[in-house]
Amino acid sequence: MVSAACPNCNILLVEANSNSLTDLGTAVNTAVILGASAVSMSFGGPEVGGITRFDSAYFNHPGIPLVASSGDNGYANATAPATVNYPASSPNVVAAGGTTLNLDTSKVRGWTERAWGSTGSGAAGPGSGCSAYEPKPAWQHDPGCSNRTVADLASVADPGTGVAVYDSTPSNGMSGWMVFGGTSAAAPVIAATYALAGPVPSGVSPARLAYSSPWALNDVANGANGTCTVPYLCTAGYGYDGPTGLGTAQGLTAFTASTPPSFTDIPASYPFYTEVTWMAYQGVTTGYPDGTFRPVQPVTREAMAAFLYRLKGSPAFIPPVISPFRDIGPLSPFYKEITWLANTGITTGYPDGTYRPLDPVNRDAMAAFLYRLAGKPAYNAPGVSPFTDLTPTSAFYLEITWLASTGITTGYPDGTYRPLNPVNRDAMAAFMYRYSAKIGR
Repeated sequence: MVSAACPNCNILLVEANSNSLTDLGTAVNTAVILGASAVSMSFGGPEVGGITRFDSAYFNHPGIPLVASSGDNGYANATAPATVNYPASSPNVVAAGGTTLNLDTSKVRGWTERAWGSTGSGAAGPGSGCSAYEPKPAWQHDPGCSNRTVADLASVADPGTGVAVYDSTPSNGMSGWMVFGGTSAAAPVIAATYALAGPVPSGVSPARLAYSSPWALNDVANGANGTCTVPYLCTAGYGYDGPTGLGTAQGLTAFTASTPPSFTDIPASYPFYTEVTWMAYQGVTTGYPDGTFRPVQPVTREAMAAFLYRLKGSPAFIPPVISPFRDIGPLSPFYKEITWLANTGITTGYPDGTYRPLDPVNRDAMAAFLYRLAGKPAYNAPGVSPFTDLTPTSAFYLEITWLASTGITTGYPDGTYRPLNPVNRDAMAAFMYRYSAKIGR
Protein backbone atom coordinates (compact mmCIF):
# COMPACT_ATOMS: atom_id res chain seq x y z
CA MET A 1 0.00 0.00 0.00
CA VAL A 2 2.97 2.33 0.52
CA SER A 3 4.03 1.64 -3.07
CA ALA A 4 0.52 2.36 -4.34
CA ALA A 5 0.30 5.69 -2.55
CA CYS A 6 3.94 6.68 -3.05
CA PRO A 7 5.54 4.83 -5.99
CA ASN A 8 8.89 6.58 -5.48
CA CYS A 9 9.12 5.85 -1.76
CA ASN A 10 11.81 3.46 -0.61
CA ILE A 11 10.34 0.79 1.65
CA LEU A 12 12.24 -0.61 4.63
CA LEU A 13 10.66 -3.77 6.00
CA VAL A 14 11.48 -4.44 9.64
CA GLU A 15 10.32 -7.78 11.02
CA ALA A 16 9.80 -8.15 14.77
CA ASN A 17 10.90 -11.30 16.58
CA SER A 18 7.34 -11.89 17.82
CA ASN A 19 3.99 -10.14 18.09
CA SER A 20 4.68 -8.98 21.64
CA LEU A 21 4.45 -5.22 22.12
CA THR A 22 8.06 -5.16 23.30
CA ASP A 23 9.30 -6.79 20.09
CA LEU A 24 7.01 -4.72 17.88
CA GLY A 25 8.15 -1.54 19.64
CA THR A 26 11.78 -2.56 19.15
CA ALA A 27 11.06 -2.97 15.44
CA VAL A 28 9.65 0.57 15.31
CA ASN A 29 12.77 1.92 17.03
CA THR A 30 14.93 0.01 14.56
CA ALA A 31 13.05 1.48 11.59
CA VAL A 32 13.64 5.01 12.87
CA ILE A 33 17.31 4.33 13.64
CA LEU A 34 17.75 3.07 10.09
CA GLY A 35 16.37 6.32 8.67
CA ALA A 36 12.61 5.84 8.18
CA SER A 37 10.87 9.16 7.46
CA ALA A 38 7.48 7.66 8.38
CA VAL A 39 6.47 4.37 9.99
CA SER A 40 3.39 2.31 9.17
CA MET A 41 2.25 0.11 12.05
CA SER A 42 -0.49 -2.25 10.91
CA PHE A 43 -0.82 -3.79 14.34
CA GLY A 44 -2.46 -3.15 17.69
CA GLY A 45 -4.40 -4.64 20.51
CA PRO A 46 -6.84 -3.63 23.26
CA GLU A 47 -5.50 -1.24 25.86
CA VAL A 48 -4.44 -2.66 29.22
CA GLY A 49 -3.18 -1.05 32.41
CA GLY A 50 0.41 0.16 32.29
CA ILE A 51 0.57 0.75 28.53
CA THR A 52 1.68 4.35 28.96
CA ARG A 53 5.18 3.13 29.82
CA PHE A 54 5.57 2.03 26.19
CA ASP A 55 4.99 5.55 24.87
CA SER A 56 8.44 6.83 25.77
CA ALA A 57 10.19 3.51 25.16
CA TYR A 58 8.98 2.83 21.62
CA PHE A 59 6.60 5.45 20.29
CA ASN A 60 8.34 8.74 21.00
CA HIS A 61 10.11 9.81 17.81
CA PRO A 62 9.55 13.57 17.32
CA GLY A 63 9.19 14.58 13.70
CA ILE A 64 8.63 11.01 12.48
CA PRO A 65 4.97 10.18 11.70
CA LEU A 66 4.09 6.87 13.38
CA VAL A 67 0.76 5.70 11.95
CA ALA A 68 -1.10 2.85 13.65
CA SER A 69 -4.24 0.92 12.75
CA SER A 70 -7.20 1.71 15.00
CA GLY A 71 -8.49 -1.87 14.70
CA ASP A 72 -11.22 -3.62 12.74
CA ASN A 73 -13.79 -4.48 15.41
CA GLY A 74 -15.77 -1.27 15.42
CA TYR A 75 -16.48 1.19 18.19
CA ALA A 76 -14.45 0.45 21.35
CA ASN A 77 -13.46 -2.91 19.86
CA ALA A 78 -16.98 -4.16 20.66
CA THR A 79 -15.66 -5.39 24.00
CA ALA A 80 -16.81 -5.08 27.60
CA PRO A 81 -15.42 -3.02 29.12
CA ALA A 82 -15.10 -0.83 26.05
CA THR A 83 -11.53 -0.25 24.92
CA VAL A 84 -9.59 1.27 22.04
CA ASN A 85 -6.48 -0.17 20.40
CA TYR A 86 -2.91 0.60 21.38
CA PRO A 87 -0.53 1.97 20.05
CA ALA A 88 -3.18 3.92 18.06
CA SER A 89 -4.24 5.50 21.35
CA SER A 90 -0.75 6.78 22.14
CA PRO A 91 -0.66 10.60 21.98
CA ASN A 92 2.58 10.28 19.97
CA VAL A 93 0.92 8.22 17.23
CA VAL A 94 -1.41 9.05 14.32
CA ALA A 95 -4.44 6.77 14.67
CA ALA A 96 -5.79 5.47 11.33
CA GLY A 97 -9.55 5.08 11.03
CA GLY A 98 -11.35 3.66 8.02
CA THR A 99 -13.91 4.39 5.33
CA THR A 100 -16.00 2.75 2.64
CA LEU A 101 -15.08 4.26 -0.73
CA ASN A 102 -17.31 3.93 -3.80
CA LEU A 103 -16.80 5.15 -7.35
CA ASP A 104 -19.29 7.89 -8.29
CA THR A 105 -18.59 9.67 -11.55
CA SER A 106 -21.42 12.14 -10.88
CA LYS A 107 -19.25 13.79 -8.24
CA VAL A 108 -16.42 16.24 -8.81
CA ARG A 109 -14.18 14.09 -6.65
CA GLY A 110 -15.24 10.92 -8.49
CA TRP A 111 -16.03 9.05 -5.27
CA THR A 112 -18.42 8.94 -2.36
CA GLU A 113 -17.13 8.03 1.08
CA ARG A 114 -18.64 7.04 4.41
CA ALA A 115 -17.42 5.55 7.67
CA TRP A 116 -16.79 1.84 7.33
CA GLY A 117 -19.07 -0.28 9.50
CA SER A 118 -22.64 -0.29 10.78
CA THR A 119 -24.58 0.34 13.96
CA GLY A 120 -24.86 -3.38 14.68
CA SER A 121 -23.13 -4.63 17.82
CA GLY A 122 -19.88 -6.42 17.06
CA ALA A 123 -19.92 -5.48 13.36
CA ALA A 124 -16.61 -4.91 11.60
CA GLY A 125 -15.40 -1.34 11.27
CA PRO A 126 -12.55 0.92 12.32
CA GLY A 127 -11.77 1.13 16.01
CA SER A 128 -12.76 4.33 17.77
CA GLY A 129 -13.54 5.70 21.20
CA CYS A 130 -11.90 7.08 24.33
CA SER A 131 -8.65 5.85 25.80
CA ALA A 132 -8.87 4.63 29.37
CA TYR A 133 -5.25 5.50 30.11
CA GLU A 134 -3.74 7.97 27.64
CA PRO A 135 -4.06 11.75 28.21
CA LYS A 136 -5.61 13.97 25.58
CA PRO A 137 -3.00 15.65 23.37
CA ALA A 138 -2.94 19.44 23.35
CA TRP A 139 -4.03 19.49 19.71
CA GLN A 140 -7.20 17.43 20.21
CA HIS A 141 -10.29 19.31 21.41
CA ASP A 142 -13.34 17.05 21.03
CA PRO A 143 -15.62 17.56 24.05
CA GLY A 144 -16.98 14.07 24.71
CA CYS A 145 -13.76 12.37 25.81
CA SER A 146 -11.45 13.74 28.49
CA ASN A 147 -8.63 11.41 27.42
CA ARG A 148 -7.10 10.65 24.04
CA THR A 149 -9.69 9.97 21.32
CA VAL A 150 -9.23 7.54 18.42
CA ALA A 151 -8.99 8.08 15.41
CA ASP A 152 -7.14 11.05 13.84
CA LEU A 153 -7.33 10.45 10.08
CA ALA A 154 -8.81 7.79 7.82
CA SER A 155 -8.41 6.02 4.51
CA VAL A 156 -10.30 3.28 2.71
CA ALA A 157 -10.52 0.17 4.91
CA ASP A 158 -13.79 -1.60 4.08
CA PRO A 159 -12.82 -4.99 2.57
CA GLY A 160 -15.93 -4.73 0.39
CA THR A 161 -14.57 -1.61 -1.34
CA GLY A 162 -10.94 -2.13 -0.43
CA VAL A 163 -7.62 -2.11 -2.19
CA ALA A 164 -6.55 -4.27 -5.13
CA VAL A 165 -3.56 -6.52 -4.44
CA TYR A 166 -1.82 -8.90 -6.83
CA ASP A 167 -0.23 -11.95 -5.20
CA SER A 168 1.71 -14.34 -7.40
CA THR A 169 2.29 -16.79 -4.52
CA PRO A 170 -0.75 -18.98 -3.78
CA SER A 171 -2.10 -18.62 -0.26
CA ASN A 172 -4.98 -20.79 0.98
CA GLY A 173 -5.55 -21.79 -2.62
CA MET A 174 -5.84 -18.20 -3.87
CA SER A 175 -3.52 -16.13 -6.03
CA GLY A 176 -3.68 -13.31 -8.55
CA TRP A 177 -5.81 -10.19 -8.01
CA MET A 178 -7.61 -9.95 -4.68
CA VAL A 179 -9.27 -7.21 -2.61
CA PHE A 180 -8.12 -6.48 0.92
CA GLY A 181 -9.21 -4.06 3.61
CA GLY A 182 -8.99 -3.27 7.28
CA THR A 183 -7.24 -0.37 8.99
CA SER A 184 -4.05 -2.33 8.29
CA ALA A 185 -4.51 -1.02 4.74
CA ALA A 186 -5.40 2.49 5.91
CA ALA A 187 -2.28 2.93 8.05
CA PRO A 188 0.29 2.55 5.23
CA VAL A 189 -1.74 4.82 2.92
CA ILE A 190 -1.66 7.58 5.54
CA ALA A 191 2.01 6.96 6.39
CA ALA A 192 2.91 7.17 2.70
CA THR A 193 1.02 10.46 2.42
CA TYR A 194 3.13 11.89 5.23
CA ALA A 195 6.25 10.65 3.43
CA LEU A 196 5.13 12.35 0.22
CA ALA A 197 4.52 15.60 2.08
CA GLY A 198 8.12 15.76 3.26
CA PRO A 199 9.78 16.30 6.65
CA VAL A 200 7.63 17.39 9.58
CA PRO A 201 8.73 20.79 10.93
CA SER A 202 10.86 20.65 14.06
CA GLY A 203 8.88 20.62 17.27
CA VAL A 204 5.54 19.88 15.59
CA SER A 205 3.54 16.72 16.23
CA PRO A 206 2.71 15.00 12.90
CA ALA A 207 -0.92 14.58 13.99
CA ARG A 208 -1.16 18.23 14.92
CA LEU A 209 -0.54 19.22 11.29
CA ALA A 210 -3.89 17.79 10.22
CA TYR A 211 -5.73 19.27 13.22
CA SER A 212 -4.40 22.65 12.12
CA SER A 213 -5.75 22.19 8.57
CA PRO A 214 -9.14 20.43 8.66
CA TRP A 215 -10.25 22.59 5.74
CA ALA A 216 -7.77 20.72 3.51
CA LEU A 217 -9.24 17.25 4.14
CA ASN A 218 -12.27 15.37 2.84
CA ASP A 219 -14.70 15.54 5.74
CA VAL A 220 -16.74 12.32 5.99
CA ALA A 221 -20.21 12.85 7.45
CA ASN A 222 -22.02 9.55 6.78
CA GLY A 223 -21.88 6.08 8.30
CA ALA A 224 -21.19 4.56 11.71
CA ASN A 225 -19.04 1.84 13.26
CA GLY A 226 -21.30 0.91 16.19
CA THR A 227 -23.65 2.31 18.80
CA CYS A 228 -22.53 4.64 21.58
CA THR A 229 -23.85 7.17 24.08
CA VAL A 230 -21.65 10.02 22.77
CA PRO A 231 -22.76 10.00 19.11
CA TYR A 232 -19.67 11.40 17.38
CA LEU A 233 -17.45 8.68 18.88
CA CYS A 234 -19.13 6.05 16.68
CA THR A 235 -21.04 8.03 14.05
CA ALA A 236 -19.44 10.09 11.29
CA GLY A 237 -20.51 13.72 11.27
CA TYR A 238 -19.41 17.22 10.37
CA GLY A 239 -15.90 17.95 11.58
CA TYR A 240 -14.17 15.51 13.90
CA ASP A 241 -15.58 12.05 14.66
CA GLY A 242 -14.24 8.77 16.00
CA PRO A 243 -14.50 6.42 12.99
CA THR A 244 -12.91 8.77 10.44
CA GLY A 245 -11.15 11.37 12.60
CA LEU A 246 -10.78 14.62 10.71
CA GLY A 247 -11.37 12.90 7.36
CA THR A 248 -9.33 11.58 4.45
CA ALA A 249 -6.48 13.06 2.46
CA GLN A 250 -7.16 15.60 -0.27
CA GLY A 251 -3.67 16.14 -1.58
CA LEU A 252 -0.79 16.91 0.77
CA THR A 253 -1.73 20.28 2.25
CA ALA A 254 -3.03 18.93 5.58
CA PHE A 255 0.20 16.94 6.01
CA THR A 256 2.45 19.97 5.85
CA ALA A 257 2.91 23.21 7.78
CA SER A 258 0.60 24.92 5.30
CA THR A 259 -0.55 28.51 5.06
CA PRO A 260 -4.32 28.61 4.67
CA PRO A 261 -6.18 30.86 2.25
CA SER A 262 -7.00 33.90 4.33
CA PHE A 263 -9.23 36.94 4.44
CA THR A 264 -8.49 40.04 6.48
CA ASP A 265 -11.91 39.89 8.17
CA ILE A 266 -11.86 36.14 8.99
CA PRO A 267 -9.45 35.53 11.90
CA ALA A 268 -8.74 31.97 13.07
CA SER A 269 -11.09 32.59 16.00
CA TYR A 270 -14.04 33.33 13.73
CA PRO A 271 -16.95 30.89 14.31
CA PHE A 272 -17.04 29.75 10.67
CA TYR A 273 -13.29 29.97 10.07
CA THR A 274 -12.92 26.33 8.94
CA GLU A 275 -15.91 26.52 6.60
CA VAL A 276 -14.90 29.83 5.00
CA THR A 277 -11.29 28.66 4.63
CA TRP A 278 -12.48 25.38 3.10
CA MET A 279 -14.60 27.37 0.65
CA ALA A 280 -11.56 29.38 -0.43
CA TYR A 281 -9.31 26.29 -0.57
CA GLN A 282 -11.80 24.58 -2.90
CA GLY A 283 -11.93 27.64 -5.15
CA VAL A 284 -15.63 28.19 -4.45
CA THR A 285 -14.90 31.76 -3.37
CA THR A 286 -12.08 34.21 -3.95
CA GLY A 287 -13.50 36.87 -1.67
CA TYR A 288 -13.31 40.53 -2.65
CA PRO A 289 -10.40 42.35 -4.34
CA ASP A 290 -9.58 44.15 -1.09
CA GLY A 291 -8.84 40.83 0.64
CA THR A 292 -12.08 40.62 2.61
CA PHE A 293 -14.76 37.96 2.68
CA ARG A 294 -17.50 40.15 4.23
CA PRO A 295 -19.05 37.32 6.22
CA VAL A 296 -22.22 39.03 7.45
CA GLN A 297 -23.12 40.47 4.06
CA PRO A 298 -26.13 38.73 2.46
CA VAL A 299 -25.45 36.40 -0.46
CA THR A 300 -26.82 37.83 -3.70
CA ARG A 301 -28.50 35.63 -6.28
CA GLU A 302 -25.67 36.15 -8.76
CA ALA A 303 -23.08 35.17 -6.13
CA MET A 304 -25.16 32.11 -5.24
CA ALA A 305 -25.03 31.02 -8.88
CA ALA A 306 -21.25 31.39 -8.86
CA PHE A 307 -20.88 29.48 -5.59
CA LEU A 308 -23.00 26.55 -6.77
CA TYR A 309 -21.32 26.41 -10.17
CA ARG A 310 -17.88 26.24 -8.57
CA LEU A 311 -19.07 23.79 -5.92
CA LYS A 312 -19.90 21.43 -8.79
CA GLY A 313 -16.38 21.81 -10.15
CA SER A 314 -17.08 24.53 -12.76
CA PRO A 315 -18.52 22.07 -15.31
CA ALA A 316 -18.06 22.64 -19.03
CA PHE A 317 -20.90 24.80 -20.24
CA ILE A 318 -21.42 27.15 -23.19
CA PRO A 319 -23.78 29.95 -22.16
CA PRO A 320 -26.61 30.78 -24.54
CA VAL A 321 -26.40 33.76 -26.86
CA ILE A 322 -29.92 34.78 -25.91
CA SER A 323 -30.49 35.12 -22.18
CA PRO A 324 -33.29 33.11 -20.58
CA PHE A 325 -33.90 36.08 -18.24
CA ARG A 326 -34.90 39.56 -19.35
CA ASP A 327 -32.83 41.38 -16.68
CA ILE A 328 -29.43 39.88 -17.56
CA GLY A 329 -27.49 39.53 -20.79
CA PRO A 330 -24.29 37.92 -22.08
CA LEU A 331 -22.21 40.80 -20.69
CA SER A 332 -23.74 40.64 -17.21
CA PRO A 333 -21.54 39.54 -14.31
CA PHE A 334 -21.77 35.77 -13.69
CA TYR A 335 -23.84 35.30 -16.85
CA LYS A 336 -22.33 31.87 -17.49
CA GLU A 337 -22.95 30.70 -13.94
CA ILE A 338 -26.53 31.99 -13.84
CA THR A 339 -27.47 30.44 -17.17
CA TRP A 340 -25.84 27.16 -16.10
CA LEU A 341 -28.05 27.26 -13.03
CA ALA A 342 -31.08 27.74 -15.27
CA ASN A 343 -29.96 25.08 -17.73
CA THR A 344 -29.68 22.47 -14.95
CA GLY A 345 -33.07 23.37 -13.51
CA ILE A 346 -31.57 24.52 -10.21
CA THR A 347 -33.28 27.85 -10.79
CA THR A 348 -36.30 28.85 -12.82
CA GLY A 349 -36.12 32.54 -12.01
CA TYR A 350 -39.25 34.53 -11.27
CA PRO A 351 -42.64 34.25 -13.00
CA ASP A 352 -42.11 37.64 -14.67
CA GLY A 353 -39.04 36.29 -16.53
CA THR A 354 -36.43 37.97 -14.34
CA TYR A 355 -33.57 36.49 -12.33
CA ARG A 356 -32.95 39.53 -10.09
CA PRO A 357 -29.20 38.93 -9.71
CA LEU A 358 -28.58 41.55 -7.02
CA ASP A 359 -31.42 40.47 -4.73
CA PRO A 360 -30.38 38.65 -1.54
CA VAL A 361 -31.01 34.91 -1.31
CA ASN A 362 -33.47 34.04 1.45
CA ARG A 363 -33.11 30.91 3.54
CA ASP A 364 -36.09 29.17 1.94
CA ALA A 365 -34.69 29.72 -1.57
CA MET A 366 -31.25 28.55 -0.38
CA ALA A 367 -32.79 25.24 0.69
CA ALA A 368 -34.41 24.87 -2.72
CA PHE A 369 -31.13 25.58 -4.52
CA LEU A 370 -29.26 22.92 -2.53
CA TYR A 371 -32.04 20.35 -2.86
CA ARG A 372 -32.04 20.74 -6.64
CA LEU A 373 -28.23 20.76 -6.73
CA ALA A 374 -28.36 17.35 -5.01
CA GLY A 375 -30.59 16.04 -7.79
CA LYS A 376 -33.92 16.30 -5.96
CA PRO A 377 -33.33 13.19 -3.83
CA ALA A 378 -36.33 11.05 -2.89
CA TYR A 379 -37.66 12.34 0.39
CA ASN A 380 -40.94 12.32 2.26
CA ALA A 381 -41.51 15.55 4.14
CA PRO A 382 -42.68 15.05 7.75
CA GLY A 383 -46.28 15.66 8.71
CA VAL A 384 -45.16 17.67 11.71
CA SER A 385 -42.72 20.50 11.05
CA PRO A 386 -39.35 20.45 12.85
CA PHE A 387 -39.48 24.26 12.97
CA THR A 388 -42.00 26.41 14.82
CA ASP A 389 -42.30 28.96 12.01
CA LEU A 390 -42.99 26.45 9.22
CA THR A 391 -45.99 24.28 8.39
CA PRO A 392 -46.43 21.61 5.72
CA THR A 393 -48.10 24.26 3.54
CA SER A 394 -45.15 26.67 3.74
CA ALA A 395 -43.26 27.48 0.56
CA PHE A 396 -40.33 25.12 0.00
CA TYR A 397 -41.39 23.01 3.01
CA LEU A 398 -40.09 19.78 1.43
CA GLU A 399 -36.74 21.34 0.54
CA ILE A 400 -36.25 22.94 3.97
CA THR A 401 -37.13 19.78 5.91
CA TRP A 402 -34.87 17.76 3.61
CA LEU A 403 -32.04 20.14 4.47
CA ALA A 404 -32.81 19.63 8.16
CA SER A 405 -32.94 15.83 7.78
CA THR A 406 -29.37 15.84 6.48
CA GLY A 407 -28.09 18.04 9.28
CA ILE A 408 -26.99 20.66 6.77
CA THR A 409 -29.19 23.04 8.72
CA THR A 410 -30.28 22.86 12.33
CA GLY A 411 -32.24 26.09 12.34
CA TYR A 412 -31.99 28.54 15.21
CA PRO A 413 -31.78 27.74 18.94
CA ASP A 414 -35.33 29.00 19.46
CA GLY A 415 -36.71 26.31 17.13
CA THR A 416 -37.29 28.57 14.13
CA TYR A 417 -35.94 28.35 10.59
CA ARG A 418 -36.68 31.97 9.56
CA PRO A 419 -37.28 31.18 5.90
CA LEU A 420 -37.54 34.77 4.68
CA ASN A 421 -34.30 35.94 6.31
CA PRO A 422 -31.41 36.56 3.89
CA VAL A 423 -28.51 34.09 4.03
CA ASN A 424 -25.24 35.70 5.09
CA ARG A 425 -22.01 34.70 3.39
CA ASP A 426 -20.54 32.99 6.46
CA ALA A 427 -23.68 30.88 6.93
CA MET A 428 -23.59 29.98 3.24
CA ALA A 429 -20.02 28.75 3.67
CA ALA A 430 -21.22 26.49 6.48
CA PHE A 431 -24.13 25.16 4.41
CA MET A 432 -21.87 24.34 1.45
CA TYR A 433 -19.21 22.74 3.67
CA ARG A 434 -21.84 20.45 5.20
CA TYR A 435 -23.39 19.79 1.80
CA SER A 436 -20.01 18.63 0.50
CA ALA A 437 -19.39 16.38 3.52
CA LYS A 438 -22.89 14.86 3.46
CA ILE A 439 -23.88 14.76 -0.19
CA GLY A 440 -20.49 15.04 -1.90
CA ARG A 441 -19.40 17.61 -4.44
